[in-house]
Amino acid sequence: MSGKKTTKIGIILKQIIYAIIIIIVATIILSIIAKRYTRHGEEVKIPDLINMSYDEILECDLPDMFRFEVIDSIYVPHYDAGIVVAQNPQPETNAKQGRKIYLTLTSASPGIVEMPNLVNLSLRQAVSKLQTSGLILGELSFERSFDKNAVLRQMYQGVVITPGTELTKGSAIDVVVAAGLDNAMAVVPDLYGKTPADVRVLLYNSLLNVGKEHFDGVSTHRDSTYAYKSNPAWCLDSDCPVELGTRVDVYYSTNKKYNYDSLLFVKKYGNTYYDIFFGEEHQHSADFYHQLLEDSTLYKSIIEEYEDKQY
Repeated sequence: MSGKKTTKIGIILKQIIYAIIIIIVATIILSIIAKRYTRHGEEVKIPDLINMSYDEILECDLPDMFRFEVIDSIYVPHYDAGIVVAQNPQPETNAKQGRKIYLTLTSASPGIVEMPNLVNLSLRQAVSKLQTSGLILGELSFERSFDKNAVLRQMYQGVVITPGTELTKGSAIDVVVAAGLDNAMAVVPDLYGKTPADVRVLLYNSLLNVGKEHFDGVSTHRDSTYAYKSNPAWCLDSDCPVELGTRVDVYYSTNKKYNYDSLLFVKKYGNTYYDIFFGEEHQHSADFYHQLLEDSTLYKSIIEEYEDKQY
């Protein structure tokens, strides 16, 4: 009896050992597979996909490293369909392998949307409604009217357009806005360090038009550039009024060329510099900041002079 009992115990022990070995091997295999597909802890730079076709992306080795999802399509004249025009995350940012990249592709046709009703909305509300409808704000013009900042008329190609009219997606809608009954003027806002999208919002909210946009040596990824100069220029004391609807030309570059951190630091003490160093008769304008960016010696000397006056 004891011999049979010993044999049974031995069989059970062997089965337990085999089960443990199987579990260990399975764990190792699953760990390898998980590491292969998740690349746990590994980070790589997001590739630049702009101007690549979606087919090219799928045919190369990128799908082994990232996942892709098309979230929007827009019509761009002279572009073939299926070309990447925007991506998120941006190129050259760090992300774990297996990260999903969201793409916006060009479409074969612009698509059709309906014109919303903007009349009696505030300009801010009108801009938001246009964006939601797949349209963009074109030219601002102003008329004297008591309901200041309200949209009086909506125009397309110089003609009043009624709500519900079908338009090509991305069409520019001009609006006539009430200027109030006083002799209202506008002030160019501080645009420094702002992206093109932020600049447009600031200008429209200031009742100004976007003029010419200059991108210094930048042909792609213009949404990742930053404003460093405008014409007319912003000035510190806000005493540089311009006519409502004035077109403001904006100059952009990448932060590799201009030291935007220094710019923002200088602006922090801007009013102090104006009062201490230059006096009321000196117009401390945007050109001064631009000079600071290009002349680090001047920048440092002003910082030192400011600090000396504090003690």
